[in-house]
Amino acid sequence: MEQMFIQKDGLLYTPDGKTIIGVDVDSTAFSGKVPYGARAIDEEVFNECPFESISLPDSIESLGYRLFANSLTLETVKLPPELKELAPYMFSGCKALTKVYMPNELNGFPEGLFNECSALEEIPFRAGIKVLPQYVFSKCTSLTSLVIPDTVQRIESNAASYCTSLSALVLPASLEYLADNAFEGCTSIHNIRIDQSNKIFFVNEEDGCLYEHTADGDKLRIATSQVQRQQVSFFKDNVDDESDDFFSDEDFDEIDETFSSSVSATDEEAKVLDATSALQAASVSEKESTEDPQALGLSDEEKALMMGDKPAAETPAEETQNQITQESTMEQNDQNVDGLLEDIMSEEKQRDTVSSDVLVDENETKVLSQMMDVMSDAPTETAESKVSDEELVNLLSPSEKPQKLDDTEQKIKILTQSVKKYQILEFNPQGELPAKTDLYVIAENLIQDEQGQDVFTPKLLRCCNTFAHIQNFKRVILLNGLPFENPEFENFYSGFMATKNIVLACEAQSPATLSEYAKKICSESRISLEKEELVTQRKRISTKNNSMIKLVIQDIYDN
Repeated sequence: MEQMFIQKDGLLYTPDGKTIIGVDVDSTAFSGKVPYGARAIDEEVFNECPFESISLPDSIESLGYRLFANSLTLETVKLPPELKELAPYMFSGCKALTKVYMPNELNGFPEGLFNECSALEEIPFRAGIKVLPQYVFSKCTSLTSLVIPDTVQRIESNAASYCTSLSALVLPASLEYLADNAFEGCTSIHNIRIDQSNKIFFVNEEDGCLYEHTADGDKLRIATSQVQRQQVSFFKDNVDDESDDFFSDEDFDEIDETFSSSVSATDEEAKVLDATSALQAASVSEKESTEDPQALGLSDEEKALMMGDKPAAETPAEETQNQITQESTMEQNDQNVDGLLEDIMSEEKQRDTVSSDVLVDENETKVLSQMMDVMSDAPTETAESKVSDEELVNLLSPSEKPQKLDDTEQKIKILTQSVKKYQILEFNPQGELPAKTDLYVIAENLIQDEQGQDVFTPKLLRCCNTFAHIQNFKRVILLNGLPFENPEFENFYSGFMATKNIVLACEAQSPATLSEYAKKICSESRISLEKEELVTQRKRISTKNNSMIKLVIQDIYDN
């Protein structure tokens, strides 16, 4: 009888080698990484598998029903970035699952996708999701906050039922249908917010519950638990009036949408940052000059900004000047908790009224006053790459002592030694830190300073300072010249950077004009180029929250 399968790399394939149909239980060759080549994986191939991590290659185009279901030790899964369809109940019952490296864009979530994934703390949403189907993340008992994307129109029966730790929920303006038992058994919900432009659903400020406008009157849809609520502004309130000079959404009005008119801060921020840049430059050459602004040759306005002496009309009399110094920091362990609701859930994050229609938290109101103190006497770390191609191969090759998966600093060292140029800006933020305290900025191009040295543009550096202050980042790592021509580096970068905060600074004004190199960065960094996602990311970076940043901005140098 003709053999109906072939054995290879510890897996079982169809005779044509295009479909994986099982795991070879008599072999120990398969360790969790599926080799490149197969186009499809059959149903339940990795059902109840004993592996902690599984990685699928870019060649995979389709996945089978309940592919990883009930794999009780499975913690991380990497899916192909270009995959468009996921299978129903693919991760159902994976009770140890904490990380899924998702495709860049999906046609939708299937039924039961994350059902009973009780260790999953965040739902890895992607662009293109319009429906949350039945049991899509039912019984995700570690889920504490949920921000539904603004593309979702329907939430079906039991979509998020019995998420017993879920305490905060944000619903989008796009929501048109909510099943009666979509959030059944979610007994801990005590904060609900919905975009005020939604004409069907609303939150009653008296009891904090979600209601639906119906022909028979207002109908209760989601009730809150008996927990003391705090009055805060919805996220949208802090974005509507953002400066036209700082990531205005008007750039997206055309079909060929632009990333940004320029990489620049507001006029006031630019004045402050220019003053701090002058202070930093002076401190490198003569440390003592940082103690005396008179010696820097600055204008009276710049001196006042540096010393924290703002006009009385702009600064409350009782406001104190936060002193910020630089220090070396270690990034927190990898977490990807979408905490956009951090301000809603925290008693300490009460908001102050700045104008009649804009509310911001206390930290945001002090961004400008803190900005002049960012730079201390110590210069930021900057360097050219010192490794040859041969050394790069050695850096990325397995060593005698295997690296720990969470050894972030070692991986950052590999990253900075591999690129053409890097610079590290360090901060000592005040207030609550984000889950990920580092921001990686990939600059497509450099400019030359007066000494003919390649440097990052002043506008980009100012922008990085602004991002750091808004988001409370401890460190911004600027990189230029990623050696993607080296396959080992490409594989290393893709795995390490998939869940990091990343900003690509490029010359292009729109996705259509991106260079091939910039497109490669977006692909490997999991940066979506969809209009809706770019708009969302712009709003996230410009308002304090705890969401992952994956953004493209335009970086054009002008004198």
